[in-house]
Formats: sequence, C-alpha cells, structure tokens
Amino acid sequence: MANGPTWNDPIKTYFTPVDVAHMKQVANLDLSSYADVSANGQEIYEQVSNGNMPPNAPWPADWVNNFATWAQAGYPEG
Repeated sequence: MANGPTWNDPIKTYFTPVDVAHMKQVANLDLSSYADVSANGQEIYEQVSNGNMPPNAPWPADWVNNFATWAQAGYPEG
C-alpha cells in the first residue's frame, strides 16, 4: 500500500464472506466485486463511516479512512 490503498490491497479484504452474502441477498450488491463496490463507493462509505455497515461489527477508523482515501483517488484497482 505504498502508493495508497487499492481494491486489491487492502480494500477487498475488508468485506467478509458474511458481509458479501448478506448484501447480495438484501441489496443485490456484490461486495466481492470491484465493479459493484467502486460503482457504489459513496453509499458504502456513508454506511461504514457512520457505523451502520457491517451490522454488529463496525469498521475500525483506519479502514474507514483507507476506504475514503481509495475513493478520493478514483477507486484504483491495484
């Protein structure tokens, strides 16, 4: 992550298999898909930054900050 966060390192690792399965079912959103996450990045950021996502296990502040940095950089895939 020398040049900032990318999808491949570490963003995709933030989404657990449980998160992926849940969001596929309730929102038809594939959190294991770069295309889906980058296309919905603003909405995902809003949910993780206010602690609503993932349910019962909010992300640590450094993950939220990495996601914001990744979004601001244009969602580089890596």
